[in-house]
Amino acid sequence: MKRRLDVRWSVIFVLAMIAGGILGCGGLKINRAWKTHPSDWLQYGGSAARSNVQAANIKFPLKFVWEFNAGGGIAATPIVRESVLIICTLHGEIHAVLMTNGKHLGRLSLESAIAGTPVLDGAMLFAGISRGEETLVAVDLVAGRKRWAINAGGIESSPLLEEGKLYVTTLDGVLLCVNKHDGAELWRFETGAAESRKPIRSSPATNGRIIAFGSDDGSVYAVDMRMGSLKWKFGTAGSIFATPVIGDDDVIAGSLDGILYCLRADDGTIRWKAALEAPLYGAAAATDSVVYIGTSRGECLAIDRRTGRKIWSFLAKSIVASAPLVVSNAVLFGSLDRRLYVLDPHNGTTVGMYDANGRIRVSPVAWNDFLFVTSEDRFVTALKSEDTP
Repeated sequence: MKRRLDVRWSVIFVLAMIAGGILGCGGLKINRAWKTHPSDWLQYGGSAARSNVQAANIKFPLKFVWEFNAGGGIAATPIVRESVLIICTLHGEIHAVLMTNGKHLGRLSLESAIAGTPVLDGAMLFAGISRGEETLVAVDLVAGRKRWAINAGGIESSPLLEEGKLYVTTLDGVLLCVNKHDGAELWRFETGAAESRKPIRSSPATNGRIIAFGSDDGSVYAVDMRMGSLKWKFGTAGSIFATPVIGDDDVIAGSLDGILYCLRADDGTIRWKAALEAPLYGAAAATDSVVYIGTSRGECLAIDRRTGRKIWSFLAKSIVASAPLVVSNAVLFGSLDRRLYVLDPHNGTTVGMYDANGRIRVSPVAWNDFLFVTSEDRFVTALKSEDTP
């Protein structure tokens, strides 16, 4: 078992490696700011719109590079910035791993399970915790310590960062907006009276005007981003666990009633709906023209974003419980059949497959020519094109 590293110096090591710090006899020195890269994946869905689209160009077939055992279950997609992955576990641990070789650079333990994907903003990591006294936490990765923490109620969703504010949904049925610098509450929206509110497991998404999210009560909510007031509410016949994908003029969300809904962002009226005949647990991925979604029947479907017409479907051998990932040349998704599928985005034909160690419940993440696959219950595997060194 690896010796647990002191998080202060291990995370400084991470940042130094990223920033091109100089390693010498005197130790570590960070001589410039943390770089950014077009492939960086800094919050759930890759953007505030939660579109699950990545600029990476993955060449197939893929080869195994390394595998990291996080020592605890993983429900959140990794965060990727330049040469480092941040991996969070249901044991409440935050791990830093070097992208090129899987070397463990350090870890930090929080109070309870981290079920949602955190947000990385510069050197600040914002994470939601499922229970405890400190359930929304800001961690300074340079200092290796908490900058602030508040009790926001249990959180099993992924925080959203937009325009200097954090938005988070809670198991108490509340959407909370706080200042990213100190955690001070700016406003809160409650989905109902305290005794009747249902949990919210769906993460918030925004188009810059509204915050949209689903609820266990079966509704999609749209809340004014600046005032925290309800803009509209749309009811479905099943709970909504999945995070919406939001565009300038639409909100797309799947329900356990087996229907994928496309709603007008301005007023919540239906633009179209697609009956997919199986509960929808995972979020969708969406380009400007096509929506991709997996179902509990094992299908991955491509649907015209304008009309709701089915373009193609592909059947896996088990449930698809997480969002697909769209890269420039493929659609990738994992299934509980322990397999990662790589499909042609135009016609749904198979480009490649990868057999994982366990069931895949978490969306894959790409960075440049790397692909990272999370499998049950504690492994993250790095893959790369066979023709790259």
